[in-house]
Amino acid sequence: MFGFRARNDNGVIQVSADRPYLSLHEKGTVNIGTAYNTLINFSTPCTTVQPPLIFFRSAWTSQGEGLTLKCGVVGSPGNWTGFRLINANTTQLSISDWFAAVWSPLQAAGPFGMRVRDASGTVCFHSSSQLIKFSRFITTWTYLSGNSNISTYTSGQTLASDEYALVSQCHSHSISTRASTNMHIGVTVTAAGVIGLVTNPSTGSLGLGYFPVLLAKIS
Repeated sequence: MFGFRARNDNGVIQVSADRPYLSLHEKGTVNIGTAYNTLINFSTPCTTVQPPLIFFRSAWTSQGEGLTLKCGVVGSPGNWTGFRLINANTTQLSISDWFAAVWSPLQAAGPFGMRVRDASGTVCFHSSSQLIKFSRFITTWTYLSGNSNISTYTSGQTLASDEYALVSQCHSHSISTRASTNMHIGVTVTAAGVIGLVTNPSTGSLGLGYFPVLLAKIS
């Protein structure tokens, strides 16, 4: 085992290749406008094998309405170049803050700090990485309304001023835990910052079942 381990009365903190951590790749603000499909390119491609995780929060909407998004990462393993947002509300102007995070340290910067290497000598942690902190999971959804095409749900939980919601898990068909059908799922943030979900097609009286949405903060 190679790494760093600190122990106190409350347990052990371990930093090693066996315990990866989430670090900031890039952050920014995107003016979606009224576009249905928006492509955001990273200034530097993400070179991890796993795609980066994309988090967003609504910064401003022109009519004070909710924003519903699906998100897909663009690129291929070792060369993730950006992500694409699909906007379900094109009747208003909207601006969102976002960040991309990876399960890997970025290139170590500067001559000072702490570096932890694995057995092969590869840096698996360095102190100049900006870490991402998980703040909470949302797993319980209350049905609001629907028709033959969509169903809407609310969590009743509001984003804190520094929280972001993970949206990159909503870029493809998901299998409903309550129905034998494929569904598109979009994450909604109301004008008041309440997190919700929209499914297409409708799940009707079957309900959504288990679908987690992760909230996180930049450290």
